[in-house]
Formats: sequence, C-alpha cells, structure tokens
Amino acid sequence: MLRTVGIWVGLIVVFLVVYSVFQQGAAQEMPSWFFTGFIPLVFMGLFFFFVSRQRSAYKVNNDALAQLAEGRVLEALAAFEMAKTKMRNPLPIMNIGYTQLLLWRVHDAVANLETFARKTGSLTGVPGGERLVAPSAALGHALLGNADAAKKWIAQSPGPATAKLAEIVLACRAGDFAEASRLLQANEVILDQLGGSMRALAEALSAYVASKTGGRGGNVDPVRMFRESSADAFKTVWPEFHDFIQRATSGPAQPLPGT
Repeated sequence: MLRTVGIWVGLIVVFLVVYSVFQQGAAQEMPSWFFTGFIPLVFMGLFFFFVSRQRSAYKVNNDALAQLAEGRVLEALAAFEMAKTKMRNPLPIMNIGYTQLLLWRVHDAVANLETFARKTGSLTGVPGGERLVAPSAALGHALLGNADAAKKWIAQSPGPATAKLAEIVLACRAGDFAEASRLLQANEVILDQLGGSMRALAEALSAYVASKTGGRGGNVDPVRMFRESSADAFKTVWPEFHDFIQRATSGPAQPLPGT
C-alpha cells in the first residue's frame, strides 16, 4: 500500500515538473490537446493498469484460499507465493505462513507470520494484523521450543484453539505432562473445533501426553497429520515428539520405556 502511494506521488510530481517546464515556454510549441487530453490519458491508463493488476492478484489469492479449504495445501502455497509478488496488501504473506505451518515447515512459517505482523497497520489495509496471526505464531514458536516468544504471542490472542494447542505444546516441551493433561481436558470443547492437520496434531499430543501419564489419549494418524508433508518435518523441530510419532504409527500408542 505504501509503495503504491509512493508511486502515485512520484507520478504526480513528474506531471507537475513536466507541466511547469512546458508552462515556462515550451508549452507554446505544444498543441493544447497535449495537456488537456494526452497527459491525463496516460495517467488514467496507469491507474487502470495498477487496478487491474491488483484485481488479478486478489483473484489468485482467493483461488488459493479455496484450494486450501479443499485440502490442496501445496497448490495453495504456490498460489499464495504468486499473489505475494503482485499484491501490495501483505495478506498473502500471512497465508503463506499459515500454509507452511500446515505443512510443518515451522521455521519458515514463523518467519512469514512475523513479517506479516510487522507489515500490518491502518496504511496497509490490515489493522490489528498482530492479533490475526498471534495463535499460529504462538504455535510455531511453541513447536520450536521458543517458550518466551510463544507466551508473548499467546497473550495477544489466547482464546482460539490454535493458541490452546500452543499452551499444550509448551507444557509438553517443559516436561509438565500433568499440566498438559489438564489443558487438554479443560479445552476439550475448543480443541474439538479444529480440523485437518491441526486436529490430528491435537490428537497426537493427547496420545503423547497419555504415554507419559498412563492415561488414555487420542489416536496418532500420520496420514491426516502429514497429508502433503512428512513426519520427518518434526525431526529437527521437536525430536522427542517425532520419535513418539514414529513409534506410534505401527499401532496404538504405548507408554514410553521408563514412564
């Protein structure tokens, strides 16, 4: 948005300079229609060019949202990245980050979500963008073990199910499985609203916590959790959880040795 404003300000300045130069003498050699017709026509042409470009970019972004709703995550990611190159609005950056999180490309997801948060504001057309991405940024940081950063993001928007997942992940990573179990039970209704990969994560976390406490947990469904990615995505992000998923995929989750 700011870039667009800058372009138009620059064009107006150029127009005024050219007009001033011609007014000082050169205008006598130019036909009157040059000022009354040609220059305004050029500016109108540029205006419609930028408007058309933005409309096309919004269509790409909206088509990607439809693909994401249909579970075509990799296709949606490619489309969001294309929209990012054309749109002045930073929304595609948020969509890229959210889509990367669904693919468990956690480092990239956090980077894009926080970039979006920095770019938002009244001048970009997305006021309050920090709260919009807060739950997903919190979950990303929690998965990476960045407890302080995760807690800061949770504080901005603690209500959504994704933020509750972040709290559960933080408790697990801290080794406080009693607290993780309490959070799972306390937020059961909220977590039930999740779908797709995030619901599969919630169920896998439930199974993981149960394996540590001796309770009953959810199922570990790697097909649902890693639709277009791989369980190896967690290998460097959260090795202990990755190992648990690998063990659990061959059958019902069992308590880990020594627990």
